[in-house]
Amino acid sequence: MTPEQLTKTLSTIFTSNSKVPPFIWGPAGVGKSAIVAQVAARFDLEVVDLRMGQIPPSDLRGLPYV
Repeated sequence: MTPEQLTKTLSTIFTSNSKVPPFIWGPAGVGKSAIVAQVAARFDLEVVDLRMGQIPPSDLRGLPYV
């Protein structure tokens, strides 16, 4: 996905009031976080930046249950 496509896709997600957060994956340093911040600012939205490589799996899935 190009930066332009990501911008358009995020704008579509934000205008549709989707409750599903986007998962953006790609190499470091290509501007993913900057694009998200710019588009979110246009819609006056707060950004919560989760770096999956820095989060233990148990924090993502919660505690196991029977």
